Formats: sequence, structure tokens, C-alpha cells
Amino acid sequence: VKGAVDQKGCKFVPHVVVMTPGEIEIKNSDGILHNIHTYSTANASINKAQPKFKKVMTEKFEKPEVIKITCDVHSWMLGWIAVVPGPAGVTDPSGAVKIENVPAGKHAVEVWHETLGKQTKEVEVKAGQTVKVAFEMKK
Repeated sequence: VKGAVDQKGCKFVPHVVVMTPGEIEIKNSDGILHNIHTYSTANASINKAQPKFKKVMTEKFEKPEVIKITCDVHSWMLGWIAVVPGPAGVTDPSGAVKIENVPAGKHAVEVWHETLGKQTKEVEVKAGQTVKVAFEMKK
């Protein structure tokens, strides 16, 4: 899954991007100067200006990790890029996510929240069946 994040209304949209290793498009829809600053450890960090005339930049993240992204020009701007090796998704407003086409077998399901941390559960997927997994995140 190729990633994409936009800077729109001085926010990163979406707030959390999930992508498989590879390229991400970083857009600037605001028509003002932004600065892409990533705080990554497994991948090379990025700290580049994105002037208003540069509508799209393409960058690469090849290694799995959760990466914090900010804009040095607008200190309140914060987003996240989750580079994951397998099937993944971002929850909807109710906190649910559906991950399709998961191969049969035992899998570790990990959930991550920017302030509540992460949790992992092991599930067994049987061919042609739906498996539901519930997580409860506490402060």
C-alpha cells in the first residue's frame, strides 16, 4: 500500500497513515511554506522545506516502524506514519477496523495509539472465516 499524507488547513491529513514499505507522497495543499520533519530511527530522517509551489514530494520508508512527523514552521502540526510489513488499517471513529485477505494461520495483531501505547494479541485465522479481536486501551 503506497502511503500519502497531505498538509491541509495546517494539519496532517490523515493524522495517521498506514503504508507498506516503499514510497509515500507528501502533499502541500495549503499554498504556504511547510517543513517535513520525520523522527525515525530505522529509516533515514527527513527534514525538508516544502514551499507553496512544490505541491508533491515523494519520499521512501523501507523499514517497518512508527514515525512521528511534524512541521517546523507550524509547531502544532503532528502526524504519524506507520510503516508495516503486512495487512493493516486505521480505525474508524468508533474504534473499529476491518483487515481483509489475511491468510489462514496464527497471526500477531498489534494495535498502536499515540498516547496509550501498543498491545499485541495472537489470533488464529481459519480459511473463509471472520475473526473478531477486541482491545481495551487504558491511560
